[in-house]
Amino acid sequence: MGRNMGRINKKRYVLTLVTLLTVSSLAGAIGVNGYASTEAKKTGFDDYTHTVLAEMGTSTMCGYCPTVSQYLWNIYSAGTRDFHYVSLVADKNSEADDRCGELGLTGYPTVFYDGGYRRIVGAGAPQSTHEAIIDECGQRDVPDIDLTVDVTWDGDTSMTITVNAQNNEVPDTEITEGPTGLINNTNPTFAWNAATGSSNWHIRVYVTEIVSRWNDADGDPYHFALLGFALNKNINMPGGETYQETTTWDGSAHGYSDITQDNIKIIAAIFDKNGYVVETAAGYPTLKNKGSYKDLGEITFSYKLEGYDADWSEWTTDTTVTYHNLPDGTYTFKVKAKSGTGEDPTPAERTFQLDATPPETTITDGPTGDITTKDVEFEWTGNDAVTQEKDLMYSYKLEGYDTHWSSWTISKTASYINLPAGSYTFKVKAMDKAGNADPTPAERSFNILRAEPYTSIVSGPEGFVNTGEVTFEWTGSDDATPVEDLVYSYKLEGFDSGWSDWTSSTSKTYTGLGDGSYTFMVKAKDTDGYVDPEGASRSFT
Repeated sequence: MGRNMGRINKKRYVLTLVTLLTVSSLAGAIGVNGYASTEAKKTGFDDYTHTVLAEMGTSTMCGYCPTVSQYLWNIYSAGTRDFHYVSLVADKNSEADDRCGELGLTGYPTVFYDGGYRRIVGAGAPQSTHEAIIDECGQRDVPDIDLTVDVTWDGDTSMTITVNAQNNEVPDTEITEGPTGLINNTNPTFAWNAATGSSNWHIRVYVTEIVSRWNDADGDPYHFALLGFALNKNINMPGGETYQETTTWDGSAHGYSDITQDNIKIIAAIFDKNGYVVETAAGYPTLKNKGSYKDLGEITFSYKLEGYDADWSEWTTDTTVTYHNLPDGTYTFKVKAKSGTGEDPTPAERTFQLDATPPETTITDGPTGDITTKDVEFEWTGNDAVTQEKDLMYSYKLEGYDTHWSSWTISKTASYINLPAGSYTFKVKAMDKAGNADPTPAERSFNILRAEPYTSIVSGPEGFVNTGEVTFEWTGSDDATPVEDLVYSYKLEGFDSGWSDWTSSTSKTYTGLGDGSYTFMVKAKDTDGYVDPEGASRSFT
């Protein structure tokens, strides 16, 4: 019933110029209790996705233009199609001429439907073609945007225009920060936002005269001729968010000091990035502004950590959350957005496995205790609850020799060559794929004992001799003490009663030996006091 009333009122209003306006906002020429609403607008046009806008480029000198102008008026007056139209009288209004240029007009008349999504050039097409084009545009797939316009007549020739828009596109949620895969952090943080699709639009608010001051070539007045734009700008309105702007337009300031309240219609349209209309609304000036806008609310979020949370969180405007002291396990974090008109049906999600338990390391082979060899080798292995043994990495250090830990490696052996005497502790630790390192490395301690010097006899008798005078020569070697710093002690068993004092001499001559069996022995001593425990010997008779 409201829709029929709107059509009758509109037609009568335009034809008879009723002086008292009661409609403050109109969409598709449909009045519902004095307001425009998306729900009411679409009741009679179930297959329309939005209110269509037609812009006719025309000139008062164009002989073919009256025919097309009459077509548009006939269709509009019938009230059976959800659309508004504007007459762009290019030779009378510079803003109309500019708009024709933006639309790419090449000749009069041209009707641009929905910002040029479709156009009809010339007067050759019948009215039915225009009707078909309006229906085609009305069924376009467009973003779900609500639009209303309220107009208050301020007196004289001034009016206040308020435009309200709501982008009802349900935002798609995306996670911008948070772990995936294998981690060892028990306090992970997640961050997210709402991917709202296109947020860049253009709004035009047309101030039109219902019955124009300008006549077409047949002498008949245009309808809804553009006087000027109250708004003509780019706006930002992401999915789930709103846009509202109030502006004042004064006819006198634009050279139209004779406009009247009852002959003004305001048409607002939002255009996408291609310049095509996605929604249109209209309003007439009233003496009292009636707010018809309903804020559908901000974007809120709900999240859940599967494997930990029992249920989804309360809806919140927060865009981050941190979990604390999570136990080891596999988790999936999910988050969804909700705007005033809908909830994201496909929550964003991110799966991760938490492994905060470090591996164990065991040394399986290598020296312990006191050793005399200077070359050592160690072998080890690791064990972890999540990471396979073949994927573990290791770092090792020989305290007393290495100054720092080795780089991480998959090798499970390490060798050291020609170590000096001293005390050492070999340490090795495993690290798993999550980055957990064994906090208590396996270790094995050992001592490399200082090697004693070595003594050898280089000349002297052995076996049977027939002289009572013999000479022995010898030498020594040591890992730490130079040969020239070694000292020696010797003894000729069968002649000497004891070992000689330590001397640097490397030879000894005995004379006046009688018949008998003798053994010459000599041993070296280094500067640290280490003595060859075996020494060298040579026997003779």
